[in-house]
Amino acid sequence: SIKTGDTLLIIESETLKAQKKSIQTKIREITLEIGDLEKLVRINPDDSIFLKSGFRTERYYSEYSRMRNSIAIQALKCQKAKSEFERNRQLHEELLIADSEFENIQFSYNSENENMHQIFNSEISKWNSELSERKNENTSLVADLESCLEQMKNRVIVASMGGEIISSSEIQPGTIVNANQQVAQ
Repeated sequence: SIKTGDTLLIIESETLKAQKKSIQTKIREITLEIGDLEKLVRINPDDSIFLKSGFRTERYYSEYSRMRNSIAIQALKCQKAKSEFERNRQLHEELLIADSEFENIQFSYNSENENMHQIFNSEISKWNSELSERKNENTSLVADLESCLEQMKNRVIVASMGGEIISSSEIQPGTIVNANQQVAQ
């Protein structure tokens, strides 16, 4: 006995199954990347160092570590430039060095500070751009997944009414079934 809405036949598609699995895997990966990127775009130059366990992807932990190393190297350059600036400022106040020499040292100090901020701002800008790309990619993949699921749903034949099946046609894999073709009585 068949009831209305009972599944009569499912037309399997290995291609659709593989497509669904692939899309779901990509969505999981992108979701992890989005989580890391959202964390990265919110950091401040003065934030404490994040632990590797705080990241869900190796890629963004590596990028974060490279940025931190670059900033640390630049901070040493800034510290050296600051010491030189302070030393020469005192000499300049005592009129022991020329204005042009002091201005060059001051410019060097300011440049080193600006370089450190530029390293940070450049990475944040890149991560913001990647975050936007990943979110767009995720939206597209979710739409692809919904389309794939809809195609799979359309491969399920359900009873439009209740009753008894008296006979059914032999439908084998590879058999073409047309719309409105009677497959059972």
